[in-house]
This record gives sequence, structure tokens and C-alpha cells, in this order.
Amino acid sequence: MFRWAPMLAAYHGQQIHQKPVNVVRTRAAGLTQTLLVAIIAAIPALIAASITGVFETPDIGAYLTYAAMIPAGPLPRGEAFLGSSHAPIPLYRTPGYPAVIAVLQYVSLTHSMSLLFLVQLLSQALLAAYTYRVGLAHGRRPVYSFVAALMPAAGSVAVFQSAVMTDALFGALFGGAMLLRFMRAY
Repeated sequence: MFRWAPMLAAYHGQQIHQKPVNVVRTRAAGLTQTLLVAIIAAIPALIAASITGVFETPDIGAYLTYAAMIPAGPLPRGEAFLGSSHAPIPLYRTPGYPAVIAVLQYVSLTHSMSLLFLVQLLSQALLAAYTYRVGLAHGRRPVYSFVAALMPAAGSVAVFQSAVMTDALFGALFGGAMLLRFMRAY
């Protein structure tokens, strides 16, 4: 209904009964819908991973080298740092993603890439659920919040989530930070 419709109706002496925008009636129903959004957001990446497997990008060697250097002790400095890889790749890497890889290798050396895929998948699903909840909190209709929440899971992003790359994890962290900032602005 248009914003000016109640004014016109009042001018003509009519009553307009508007339906509430939010359909979420109970907390349990809201959490169920949010969980459903998270599950649906994970499906495209799971399909891509089942077809291609968890694949490694060409620069994964640099991340794995850096991840192996982290638990070994202090990172090398100077000339030793430059010679630590086939190219001075660690110079251009932030330690965050290699640190995540190092932790997952500590948990399970043989399944660390699958665990990394799972972490990336869960972070993207949580981002979709959070996007849905932010949309509802701002008074958007559930269908609009649902579509907005699933946009990041569609298209090439599903393939990126099944790859071992920083973009999947960074995208979820950045998106969550922006939504948190958006939430605090209102």
C-alpha cells in the first residue's frame, strides 16, 4: 500500500486496515525461519563442492607454507623470510587466513581442507541468517529479507565457497561487520 493512501482514505472518510508487515509471531518461529535461511544458503556451495570437490586455488601453496611456519615458532625475518618460499609470497599475505589453516591443521592434519571448507560454509550461512534478521528488524517483509539474505549464496559465490581461498571467509566477516554497522546506525 502506498504511503499516501491512508491520507486519501481519511480525506474521504474511509477506514483502511493495514496488515502488519512482520509475519514472525513467536521467537521460535523466527529462529526456525532464520535456520531455514542458513540451510538454504549453504545448499549451492554444497552442490558445487559435491561436483568439483573442495578445490585448491593456485596460490594455496603460499598459504600452506605460511601456515606451516606459524606453529614452528617465530616467523623468520630478513633474508630468511624472503627465502622461505619459492617467491616472497609471505610478504603479501596477512597472517589471518594462514593462522586459521594452521589451527585446522592442528585439529586434524588429514582433514584440514575439509574443515576449512566447513568453516567457510558456516560463515557464509551465518551471514545469510544475519542478513535475514537485519532485514526483519528494519521492518522489511520476510520475502524481501529472504531474497536479500540468499543473494550472496547465488551464482559464482557458491563456487568460491567450495574453494580454499580467503575471499569466502573475508566476505563473511566483512559482510557481517557492515551489517552490524548498519544495525547500529538505526
